[in-house]
Amino acid sequence: MKLRDYQNEAIDSIYDYFRSNDGNPLIVIPTGGGKSVVQAEFVRGVITQYPRQRMMLLTHVQELLQQNGAELIQQWPDASLRLGYYSAGLKSRDTDSQITIAGIQSVYKRALEFGAIDLIWIDEAHLVPKKGFGMYLQFINELREVNPRLKIIGMTATPYRLDSGMLHRGVGSIFTDICYDTDILRLVRNGYLAPLTTRLGKKRADLGGVKIRGGEYVPGDLEKAMNKDDVVVSAVTETIDKCSDRKKWLVFCSGVKHAHHVRDEFRERLISSETITGETPKGLRAVIIDRFKRGEIRALTNINVLTTGFNVPDIDAMIVLRPTKSTGLHVQMMGRGMRMAPGKENCLVLDFAGNILKHGPLAEIKVKNNHVVKSPQKECPDCGLPCKLSAKECPDCGYDFDRKECPRCHALVKKKETACPDCGYEFVIAQEPRHKAKANIGADVMTSTKAQFPGWAEVDKIRYTKHAKPGKPPSMRVIYYCGITQYSEWICFEHTGYPRDKAAGWWRRHSDSGVSRAELKTPSTVDEAIERSGNLQKPTKILVDIAQKFPRILRHDFSDINRSLPFPPPLQKPAGT
Repeated sequence: MKLRDYQNEAIDSIYDYFRSNDGNPLIVIPTGGGKSVVQAEFVRGVITQYPRQRMMLLTHVQELLQQNGAELIQQWPDASLRLGYYSAGLKSRDTDSQITIAGIQSVYKRALEFGAIDLIWIDEAHLVPKKGFGMYLQFINELREVNPRLKIIGMTATPYRLDSGMLHRGVGSIFTDICYDTDILRLVRNGYLAPLTTRLGKKRADLGGVKIRGGEYVPGDLEKAMNKDDVVVSAVTETIDKCSDRKKWLVFCSGVKHAHHVRDEFRERLISSETITGETPKGLRAVIIDRFKRGEIRALTNINVLTTGFNVPDIDAMIVLRPTKSTGLHVQMMGRGMRMAPGKENCLVLDFAGNILKHGPLAEIKVKNNHVVKSPQKECPDCGLPCKLSAKECPDCGYDFDRKECPRCHALVKKKETACPDCGYEFVIAQEPRHKAKANIGADVMTSTKAQFPGWAEVDKIRYTKHAKPGKPPSMRVIYYCGITQYSEWICFEHTGYPRDKAAGWWRRHSDSGVSRAELKTPSTVDEAIERSGNLQKPTKILVDIAQKFPRILRHDFSDINRSLPFPPPLQKPAGT
């Protein structure tokens, strides 16, 4: 199978990372973006070049074990001769294969049985906790007793956790850096992911009495609020009305009783429906999922079991009846509907939980480390600067925060607009209340701006300058001269948190592959960055999105750069293990 451009970029980024770093990198690719293909091709490349390497592919659910194994063999048929499984669910306990696909629950107490492992690849890495001596940490520490040079790679669509923030930051983090992160809108625009279209439900539950524990809604309180008859009946009624032309509905519920209640209400309306929960026996669960895939079940309700590792590409409607304060869970749920399928133009999201307005459009979500933020703030989605909640525009890059709702089509548009760019509705500014939100608000789950396709611009020359504003840390302005037009981006070396992480990633991607390790180190100041800019690679062209208030640079093309692909030398498996 030929890899997509971003999949090749992700693989190259791993080799680039290990050339100059000793840490454990993360790869971030949206759900449905073909993460298992990236894993399979990377494994094939490493074992082909370094035949003595031993690798372990870890995940948490049986379905992912089987999916990843099938993808590896499809990508590289010879892998079947080197591949083994260790999983109680699959009734296989192979400890000797060169490539082992394993469930962490089955192996975490048996690390020493595998001997020397050179590299671990963790799928769905957002499930790795930082706190406590968990299964992953116990397993990794014991493997390092055999091989101290063990490398670890993580892959996820959501590199953060509700309880501890970014996966690569803070005490207890297994991962140390994000070596690759692709733009979700890029995959949608290129036809690799299906766009989501959304409306919020007209009637939503009152969550005022729902308690919060550990940053998330208390399950019992949440289910009680969401499982009220009027809420369920209204949601099912509106779903049947708005999804009449949709074939497969995936329904996220707030508890076991709630999932059964919603299922029964669908059945009352002659809609074929089934439920999967954590209590559903594996055999029955497989049968239900198979019937759903074949179209025999139209509405599949679930509670906390179909948010990761669930692959049904032709889902064309998702009904969200599960409020969450977890951005990661919200993104994972949305990802279930973004896989492409023949005849599928998009996936409709009916949000009765208010998650979209709570967490923001998928393409603009930026999560800050929970331990750093002490007061409520909002983050500029363009440059990553934390801004006051009252800010109407970003003081650093000028991003416009203000939005209002179109009463006709329920799109969110800029407050200064006098007419809706989607449907043409003309606003009466004096009658637009600032303090009330209508019950049937519509929000764009993909992006808060009207979609426009980006274009490539050839770069003639580049200039690096210092950009400063009173009372703010300076940033490095990079100006790309493209014919008679120029485009800029601001690199925040002297900021903290996400902007600094973003700057480090930019410097790493733009550094010439032939420079020394010292030159790869991220500059501490803008002045240092400008002084060292002579060693940066010069992109031949840039991909520019003009949909923003200010043009936004999405990608840099270094196609004339020839990269080598080093990898750490292998360790032999000790005799007798």
